Amino acid sequence: MTGNTTGNGRVKVAPHVLATVVAMTTRSVPGVARLSDSFLSRLGRIIRRDQNPGGVRLRQTEPGVFVDVYIVIQPDSNMVEVAGRVQTDVSEAVRRVAGASICEVNVHIQDVN
Repeated sequence: MTGNTTGNGRVKVAPHVLATVVAMTTRSVPGVARLSDSFLSRLGRIIRRDQNPGGVRLRQTEPGVFVDVYIVIQPDSNMVEVAGRVQTDVSEAVRRVAGASICEVNVHIQDVN
């Protein structure tokens, strides 16, 4: 869990909440058609009862959060620009909403649709 200390105590943000912020932010980027969800990730969520939305993987470490986002982009979009915007927007959203340090945001373009 990611956490911050305030003057009144500690605030903890569950990993699936961060993953939801990442998913919502990614979907809002122009050029992103949808998040990509593989059969294996769906199966993993069933077996582990993982609450993370499909298309998002988080790894929390001492220095910060590593994010992997798997997307399908729209056919008329510039892949590099869309991926860069996802990286920027996700980093800003996670910092703003949860106060978490972001180490990396890796964007994996899985398909064009």
